Amino acid sequence: MAECFGCKFAPGTFKQRITIQTLSQTIDDTGGSTTVWNDFATLWSKITPKHGNEQLISQRVDAVDIYDITIRYFPGVVEKQRVLYAGKIFQIKSVINIDELSEFMSLLCIDTGPGT
Repeated sequence: MAECFGCKFAPGTFKQRITIQTLSQTIDDTGGSTTVWNDFATLWSKITPKHGNEQLISQRVDAVDIYDITIRYFPGVVEKQRVLYAGKIFQIKSVINIDELSEFMSLLCIDTGPGT
């Protein structure tokens, strides 16, 4: 593979297709509200497992898998959203504009398991 001078990421680095979703409230036929996840963007990404961690939750120890998901800069991505990839849900914990250049973003995420 030829080296890309001046590139932070070589061509072909972004191989995983992810969907970022936003939580919203909708009104149903009876006037009640329902919480639904709507697609915000579908993007190419690089998913890198960072490390595992353990948390004490309700007097039990749960394993937490942490991932760094790198995408090209996309305005509007925030911590309140989530990422879907390969049948898994990733909760976004942090959004970082890499080097503050608005070229790439790093999403620090927790794997919350299977989802739809």
